[in-house]
Amino acid sequence: MALEQCHYQFDHYVTDYIRILDFLIDTDKDVDLLVRKGILVNTLGNSNAVTTLVNKLRQQLLLLEMNSNYCCLCENLNTFYKVPCHSWKATLRRDYFSTPWRIAFTVAAIILLVLTFIQAICSIISLQQI
Repeated sequence: MALEQCHYQFDHYVTDYIRILDFLIDTDKDVDLLVRKGILVNTLGNSNAVTTLVNKLRQQLLLLEMNSNYCCLCENLNTFYKVPCHSWKATLRRDYFSTPWRIAFTVAAIILLVLTFIQAICSIISLQQI
């Protein structure tokens, strides 16, 4: 980062990468998620140390303009996050469809609810005919 800031003021890829990491990492849970997904490798051993490192690196940056490709990426991620449908799908996938057993139980529960609803409608129809 120091080399980029001193000698390559118009090509600052590492600085932009650190800036994006700072946008992504606010807590230890963020580091754990990025490690679990294979985006980061935590050789420090402690998630808190990584969080502190990234946040302190960001404080040392000069205010340079970010690459337009990274800005577009951040804007696209923010717009994707704001669509409620995407968060609903993620919740369904995480809570109800994470394992084959949960899928089977969820499908069985939905079938049971539909059959119960049909039975209630049939009962109402039969009472009206009497």
